[in-house]
Amino acid sequence: MAIWEEIEDLAVNFEACYKTLSAIGDETRQHIILEMMRMDYNGSRVMRWVKDGC
Repeated sequence: MAIWEEIEDLAVNFEACYKTLSAIGDETRQHIILEMMRMDYNGSRVMRWVKDGC
């Protein structure tokens, strides 16, 4: 399985657990994590978030 297929499978499973995970964190944080998992990994967007303070 290609890495992007594995990441998408993980993202789908993570998304399916929103209600359960809400007990350990807010939905906004979960959404950010999910979007970060799905974005192209070139580091530029993450670095911009760090620079801008998310």
